[in-house]
Amino acid sequence: MTYDEWRTSEFRHAPRFEGYDACLCFEAGERGPASEEGVVVRRKAAATLLVRAVGASAHSGSAPDRGKNALLALTAAAEEIAAAHDPHGPERLTAVPTILRSGEAFNVVPAAGELYCDLRADRLSAIEPVLAALPESVRGATLTAELVRRWPGMDTRPATVDLLEQAGALLGRPVIGVERGGASDASHVARHVPVTIDGLGPRGGGAHTPEEFVLRESLHSRAEVALAVTAALLGLD
Repeated sequence: MTYDEWRTSEFRHAPRFEGYDACLCFEAGERGPASEEGVVVRRKAAATLLVRAVGASAHSGSAPDRGKNALLALTAAAEEIAAAHDPHGPERLTAVPTILRSGEAFNVVPAAGELYCDLRADRLSAIEPVLAALPESVRGATLTAELVRRWPGMDTRPATVDLLEQAGALLGRPVIGVERGGASDASHVARHVPVTIDGLGPRGGGAHTPEEFVLRESLHSRAEVALAVTAALLGLD
């Protein structure tokens, strides 16, 4: 299983590309709605929310009510965060609890723990209210929360539409701009280079799972797409 996208600070070098003609990124390729060749020109903003709980331990058999259960506090936090999930709303916010760690022994009330959640939306500002809505304590256990990663969104549709039309003409089949929810290094560069095109790599599936794969038959066709986009950028016939 892969664990990428874990950058917690901005790319220091991204501003150095200000004024460049284009940025090409070779993340996984896509198909359009009618199976056209697709490249990624829009991505959501992403953030990682870390919630920590501090309670008090106690023997879970003889004195369970003397403890302050951090695990239950984190479970309540996870439910609160998941309730904000609104993928079809105005900001297309997704809020997904992904990691919960708490407890060290089966017969002890957990005194501490942490919860990670993956948050994505069209804009980073749409994610902040999820953090603000969390309670400060649950059943006596205190909660603290922070966004440990902020990843900008990307939308280069206006700057790339003509270029993709030219690339499709050179290729002899359409090349269309599509969107993905996953984050990418290109999102950082796109703020400085308007003509940023992502998803030029081969197609596959099972992203971030042990079954992740690349379709061998897509290697040739996606190389053709990348060459057509490059030729269009260079003004070649």
